[in-house]
Amino acid sequence: MKAPVSKPLLAGLLATSVLTLIALLKPETDIAVEPDLALVAEHRDSRATAESGSATPWLRTLPPQHIASLNQGFVPPAPPPPPPQIVLPPPPPPKPVAPNPSFTYLGRMMRDDRVYVFLGRGEDVEVVAVGDSVDSSWRLESVSDTGIGLRYLPLNEVRQLAMSDK
Repeated sequence: MKAPVSKPLLAGLLATSVLTLIALLKPETDIAVEPDLALVAEHRDSRATAESGSATPWLRTLPPQHIASLNQGFVPPAPPPPPPQIVLPPPPPPKPVAPNPSFTYLGRMMRDDRVYVFLGRGEDVEVVAVGDSVDSSWRLESVSDTGIGLRYLPLNEVRQLAMSDK
């Protein structure tokens, strides 16, 4: 079954088709087209070949004053700004570390249920118990079978000093 199509609708479709066809076939003469300067120069250089029939005959040359007027007022765009420099803060200074003890373990002794340790520095010998200060920077923290623990008081760090009396 055919659907009926009204005559005004058919007339409208026909008019639209005809106008579209006319618009597509009509040459556009009022649009300004900027010539490709490279093609113009190439055509000017090949004028001799155009007369012999080997160049494109449809390309027309522009007068020199027209080409000069195209270049007038042309300002090249400014270069983009350089990317911003990212400046990282300097790394924090390294954490101070306790120096190695300048003592030499000489021996130990048990007396009155306390352990005494003999430490030598050069020709001086000091006898200290756990909790005693060796000098103004070190304090004896612990004594075990394998070593002694000395605390560096300015930084509150414990360093181990190996025993070798076994």
